[in-house]
Amino acid sequence: MKHAGAERIVAIDLVDKRLEMAESMGASHTINAGNDVIPEIEKLTEGIGLDCVFGRSRSRSHHQYRN
Repeated sequence: MKHAGAERIVAIDLVDKRLEMAESMGASHTINAGNDVIPEIEKLTEGIGLDCVFGRSRSRSHHQYRN
């Protein structure tokens, strides 16, 4: 994403180890999803919000609803 011109890459996850991995792969900011992420995103983006969001889930129930 940085190669495409993204200034901020925000990784959000419940697992700190995955957040560390995201940071090592280029995320400029990490947020633990155990916290209320909306105020953190608003603070980070000065109230504007994120331009683009990608979702990923390993939850079996999530995949059941997708199919």
